[in-house]
Amino acid sequence: SVHSIMMPIGCFIGGILADCFGRRSTLMLSSGMYVAGWLLICGAWNHGMIILGRVIDGASKGMIGTACE
Repeated sequence: SVHSIMMPIGCFIGGILADCFGRRSTLMLSSGMYVAGWLLICGAWNHGMIILGRVIDGASKGMIGTACE
């Protein structure tokens, strides 16, 4: 559920970043965050790392959704 909670927050942040830096830069940043979140999930040693990876993944997906539309 933390993933779904972070998506609207990521949408809000993505909109601000897209206005300031442009859509392309926002997409590059959010794609890097997406990969970092999944790498954290894949290499997790405990539950906290999985949750942090899901937080990063949810925020990045929200940013991607905002920048693509």
